[in-house]
Amino acid sequence: MNLKYTIYTYFLFHLTISFGQNAPLIDQPALYGTLQIKFKSGTASAFQYKGTDSIGYLITAKHIFETKFKRLTEKNKKKHYIYYDSLTYSDGDKVDVQIYYSGSWQNIDAQLFFDANKIDIVVLKTNIPMAGNNYHFGTDGFSVSQECYFIGYPLGLRMDFSKLPGFTLYPIPFVRKGILSAFGAINDGVLSTFFIDGHNTYGFSGGPLLYYDYPKKAFSVAGVISGYIPQENRKFKDDGSQEIAEENSGLMEVYNIEYALRILRRLKCM
Repeated sequence: MNLKYTIYTYFLFHLTISFGQNAPLIDQPALYGTLQIKFKSGTASAFQYKGTDSIGYLITAKHIFETKFKRLTEKNKKKHYIYYDSLTYSDGDKVDVQIYYSGSWQNIDAQLFFDANKIDIVVLKTNIPMAGNNYHFGTDGFSVSQECYFIGYPLGLRMDFSKLPGFTLYPIPFVRKGILSAFGAINDGVLSTFFIDGHNTYGFSGGPLLYYDYPKKAFSVAGVISGYIPQENRKFKDDGSQEIAEENSGLMEVYNIEYALRILRRLKCM
């Protein structure tokens, strides 16, 4: 069978007929609206929003733009380094960001906007043309134990059909599935985080978490993927000593989309 026909049939048929099923599939616009971005040497995920000012915005995770530092400290008369990440940009600064497009990395013009808090969300004001918005935003009806989906580009991977005639020039992301395991703390009147039972990997950071809003019969973005919660794994070596390694706990933290909406309202583009 012709490869182009097979892929075309899948993306234009299977991904668009699923509404009304017990477990709807992610639809095509949501996939096409999630982009792969690159900052310095690291890759991550972001998703589009077309403002009322007709400007293209990207929503993603703040920690992507942080810089690693180390500080010498002393404990029990022994000196050692503490390693930490910090954001060195100010609100509205320009940043050097690339997006994957038409089979290669392309530079874009971008300004970084964020609120002065620990919320792991930023908005990029870009020069990317956008035809329209691919998402609904909101958390109404998002309930503990409900299935949800996270979309992005794990480990720098992507689906790329840009060389085939008639297909999007943007890459297509991976989709993974989890459930809403628990709600996080409430800050400033907002339920700040969600904990998802799902195996997240590097590269998904900044991508959207979607759930199916049954009353609206549409997928909604509940939040922005931050990362997995690590846990310590202790192993005994042959000599009896212990080795401590960090591993993925299987729980991931997601920040409420409301924080992104606050930034967009501040920019007066929604």
